Amino acid sequence: MADWWRSLLEQWDFGSMDGVPRLGRLDITSEDLAPKQVVERLRGFGGQGWACSTSKTPCLVAGADLDAEPLLSAELVRGDESVHLRVEEGGHRLYHFRIEHDVDEHVLFTERHACTPADGDGRKPPWKMLEYEVAWKREEGRWRPWAARFTGVGEEVVKEQDHA
Repeated sequence: MADWWRSLLEQWDFGSMDGVPRLGRLDITSEDLAPKQVVERLRGFGGQGWACSTSKTPCLVAGADLDAEPLLSAELVRGDESVHLRVEEGGHRLYHFRIEHDVDEHVLFTERHACTPADGDGRKPPWKMLEYEVAWKREEGRWRPWAARFTGVGEEVVKEQDHA
């Protein structure tokens, strides 16, 4: 399906240059969770990422160390696997993402988004970058973004001395 991407990538020696599209397949499954299962399931997954609870704005966490308070959303990564927790109409849903590289199904791009500090005051640095792998899929003759998985927390993007 992505033969023309593969030929482009083979013609040019991009190596592991940041931002260069890669080929792969993103598999997604999901499960509905009772509120009491949420923290247990995320602790069992482990990894690193961020979580937002009813009493705390998004903060960086280690999955195994999550507080037992009610969570509204979270994203954790462990290697080629990620989990994303969302509160939807029917309750909590946990999405499981697994990437398989070098497969001709999706074209994968890296995206980064600035994240405000854990105190919720977006005026105070440092801001961190949340990193995502976005899978594009060919539909009706066009490549379109299909899904994105959390891949980690990047570097600080705003330092105290840079902020006015």
